[in-house]
Amino acid sequence: MAPAIALVLLLTLTGCEEPQQTTVQAPAETADRAGVTDGVWPAFHGGGALTGQADPLAGPPYRVRWQYRAEAGFAAEAALVAGVAYLADEGGTVHALDLATGEPAWTWSADSSFAVTPLAEAGRVIVGDLDGMLHALDAATGELAWTLDTGAPIHASANAHAGRAFVANDAGLLLCLDAATGRELWRYAGGDRINSAPALGNGLALVAGCDGFLRAVGLDSGEQAWTAELDSLTGGSPAILQGRAVVGTNAGTLAAFGLVGGAQLWTVALSEGRFLYATPAVADGLAVTGSRDGNLYAAGVGDGELRWRFATGGDVDGSPAVSAGRVYATSADGRLYVLALADGAEHWRFTAEAPFAAGPALGQGVILLADTRGGVVCLEPQGAEASGR
Repeated sequence: MAPAIALVLLLTLTGCEEPQQTTVQAPAETADRAGVTDGVWPAFHGGGALTGQADPLAGPPYRVRWQYRAEAGFAAEAALVAGVAYLADEGGTVHALDLATGEPAWTWSADSSFAVTPLAEAGRVIVGDLDGMLHALDAATGELAWTLDTGAPIHASANAHAGRAFVANDAGLLLCLDAATGRELWRYAGGDRINSAPALGNGLALVAGCDGFLRAVGLDSGEQAWTAELDSLTGGSPAILQGRAVVGTNAGTLAAFGLVGGAQLWTVALSEGRFLYATPAVADGLAVTGSRDGNLYAAGVGDGELRWRFATGGDVDGSPAVSAGRVYATSADGRLYVLALADGAEHWRFTAEAPFAAGPALGQGVILLADTRGGVVCLEPQGAEASGR
């Protein structure tokens, strides 16, 4: 589906400026965007340690570069690599969209639905479906390269390290595969459904889920290094920063564990029993997460002390991202919020046409949003063309 040529959107600005109605024109087709070299966002929450940290992005205001609409909604964010956005919708279609124009480079459909972020690794786009099938597509053409039956539904986005893909499923299995070929290198059996994308750091893969444990597994060996008991099951993933893993739970608590041995370092009750589905973004000594009580919370990574709270108008299931001292977070109220990382002060907001269950993807110089009704919006800094874009 071609992106719209002209868009009229309500951009609600906060801070010193009054809210205003803004008419946003799609950029001219002749605009030079071939030189985009900004950092990639190759997997859920940026991949790797799942910090949610993106390369520096110019601050607000932002404008719409393009829009796109799929036939089904999105439960997870996009991956952004080499000028392409890869998304998987709940109807079972993978979309590869040109980041310059929003035009589809290719689409590919499975026989099941998707609830995960695609992984872009080793020339493949790897995505697991709710029938338990893991599909690897050629990143350039969308042709199927290999498929693996994991034996149980996949709610956890895949991650990668050194050409290896790590993926977990509802049977509690964590698999390590050769990303190019799909060859299994090792498997680890946890206690119950693993909801989280594996966080990778310190030679470990960390996962959590319905058994109420945080589990650390050797990246190379697949052997269990340690387990740590949580105070509840969790739907989110851990994030790694400063030698510790930070993870939220369905009891509304946020906790930190040492990467050596898994000792609990602190825990803080944030949302009075409301789920913390979001994976925390960790940067500059702070962990920022969202709750189903509608709030964003920032706690100190070192001590767990609450630093600030910001109220949105809906559940915050999407995982926040951070860039250049700012927090980017979506809400079920259909808004993207841009806040100061240090104190939670609101810098800017964008109102979409539908609620968000997925967090934003930041990379390649843009913000990519995907909503629950199939809408995709690509935002760019207002001065993008002046900076050579």
